Amino acid sequence: MSGSGKPAVWAMIMIAVLFWVAGIMITLSRTIIPYGIEAETVITVRVRPEHQPGRDDLTQILTDRRTLRVDPNAAACVKAGDRVTKAAWSMIVTGPDGTTCTLAWPRQLRTVALVPLLVAAGAFGPLLLVRRLLRRSP
Repeated sequence: MSGSGKPAVWAMIMIAVLFWVAGIMITLSRTIIPYGIEAETVITVRVRPEHQPGRDDLTQILTDRRTLRVDPNAAACVKAGDRVTKAAWSMIVTGPDGTTCTLAWPRQLRTVALVPLLVAAGAFGPLLLVRRLLRRSP
């Protein structure tokens, strides 16, 4: 590759990394893991079916202060009338009577984080190998 093409390649790599990080952040925003909840009362937990009912449903927790879009694991930790507390980035939700529920990382996060890496390795790994082999040949 000529020297003039390298900035364009690096720009494409940076754009891909930005999209990858954005996907991870959007997925995290659909959980309650990054949010702090300070003694909020759960009004209701609602599930709205979307394109593939049971697989990509919109799950929301409505509290006395806000509406949170959450993953099903988080919704399973609370019920209407619970007064819950959770520190930001903590995986533990504390409910009434001091009972706790441990959140799991959402499956979608694993997919969003790993699939692009596997695709990049599958696409660029062989190209780099061929390039290295061509450099060695006489």
